Amino acid sequence: MTQDTGNGATHTLSHASNIRVGSARRGNSSKGISMPSLAQWNFGAIGAPDTNGLVVAEDLGGADDHTLATTIVNGGTACLLTITSAGNASGCTFTITGTDIWSQAQVETVVGANAGVVSSVKAFRTVTSIAASADALGNIDIGWGLTGGGISIGLPYAFVDATSVLTLHVDGLPVDAITTASLHTVTAGVTTDPQTATTGDPRGLLVIADNSSAIETDGSLNFTIIQSVTDHSDEELLYGVANYAG
Repeated sequence: MTQDTGNGATHTLSHASNIRVGSARRGNSSKGISMPSLAQWNFGAIGAPDTNGLVVAEDLGGADDHTLATTIVNGGTACLLTITSAGNASGCTFTITGTDIWSQAQVETVVGANAGVVSSVKAFRTVTSIAASADALGNIDIGWGLTGGGISIGLPYAFVDATSVLTLHVDGLPVDAITTASLHTVTAGVTTDPQTATTGDPRGLLVIADNSSAIETDGSLNFTIIQSVTDHSDEELLYGVANYAG
């Protein structure tokens, strides 16, 4: 922020722990009021759910690494991953290695389903390997999306609880304030410290429902959020606890 002093000189403010606006005061209080700590994040155009975007109908027949169709999840949007099993994969654990929304390393383990779908609990932006611990007894598809439609994406900053205001903008227009009761919902970040291979995303998740004709995650709309942050001077409070990286 740059301010013209009126005499040809300028003052430049690059960062501050607290900025106050206004000059009103009462008693010995500081002048004005503190500006809220709001952060804006542009996800860009979020692509559609793709249940086999990473692994396509692969039957390893035993413990091995899956062949990845790509290492980039949904064009670079950090999403929860889905593992769809044709057979009984409940005896198989899938170890997912990749990175989060900030390109920080993270690892998660997911137990397979019995002819069904299971989801990761951490949002991945990239995936470098997915290892199966045993025979999944049939084809495996791995991608991203939600059962019944929609997509769950990772937040950039820690969403603590319902007091952490978050609004969604689509193509520059506000949609709503995100709450657990709204069309699009948010899940608070998991504060378990240290994280493990099975704990949830440390920043939280935004679920964009696919039951609104006006809002589609099909790559045609630009998604932006404005989020209230708890404490921008503390790394853990701002970005959540450190990822489990194996």
